Parts: sequence; C-alpha cells; structure tokens
Amino acid sequence: MALPGVSGHQAQSGEVYRAAGPDVSIVGLTPDVKRVTPRLVYEGSNATNYAYLRSVCIMLGQNLVCDYTDSAIVELGKRLVEPRGFEPLTSSVRGMRSPS
Repeated sequence: MALPGVSGHQAQSGEVYRAAGPDVSIVGLTPDVKRVTPRLVYEGSNATNYAYLRSVCIMLGQNLVCDYTDSAIVELGKRLVEPRGFEPLTSSVRGMRSPS
C-alpha cells in the first residue's frame, strides 16, 4: 500500500509492525509492570508508546490505542503527538478521524 509522503523504509516498518501486532507495544500496561515501576517512568514510557501507536494508527488505518484506558497516559500521549501550535496530522490524512 503506497502512502504519500511515506518512504519505502517507513512503509516496510509499518508492515513489520502490522505482522507483529499491537501486543508488542502494550505489554508495559500489565498490572505487574505497573506495580514494580516508578509512576513517572510507567506513565512516561506508556505515554510514549501511546503516542507512537497513535501515529501508526494513521498509517495503518486501525485503532491500536484502545487498550490505553489510563487518562493520565492518554492525555500525555496525545500531547506528544499533537503539540500546541500544530494542526493535528489526522485532519489532513485521507479524511481519517483521530483515534481516541
């Protein structure tokens, strides 16, 4: 699938990710990981993963962030993807709506 503005390497990475599945990035959400990880590290790491998955959602046309239910992680992740002063990417990519 060719996407405008996406290099061959980026497209290949997307295909590798699609084959691996989203479970690769959400393993850090488990209760055991949360229990043994300092709060700031846990929230920051998972917010970064959320931001990454939210960006991948745009390329793949799938919602990969549905497992993120902690509002602190979701809000921080959204801020990482859509910094102030910039138009959100989702409004200009094939008419897709932003994932939750």
